[in-house]
Amino acid sequence: MRIQRAIGIGASSDAKLADVLALIQATVGPIGAWACLATIDRRADLARQVADALDLELRLFPPGQLAATPGTVTLSSRSADAVGSPSVAEAAALAALGAAAWLAIPRKTGILCTCALAELP
Repeated sequence: MRIQRAIGIGASSDAKLADVLALIQATVGPIGAWACLATIDRRADLARQVADALDLELRLFPPGQLAATPGTVTLSSRSADAVGSPSVAEAAALAALGAAAWLAIPRKTGILCTCALAELP
């Protein structure tokens, strides 16, 4: 099945797996084979745990690529200072699907984590 949607996550270094999973569930709801998980490369360990728990393909991106990804609606100077990109969850979701993607669910915030959903038309 072709990936049609991407769940982007952002997380602090203190974020917990259970909190990220709870935010994804609250934001996206049921997840099927249609999705992948995407985030910044520096959160690869946590992201692998999330992807494994949800049985999703994982796509990782460097901060420069996320910073250059168009289509984000939520920008954070705190994120820009901390990781080099003003958007992580939204930018990762969009970057995972390419130029045709649009932001279906803008960034939602959980406990030390964020989540967004991008889709292809």
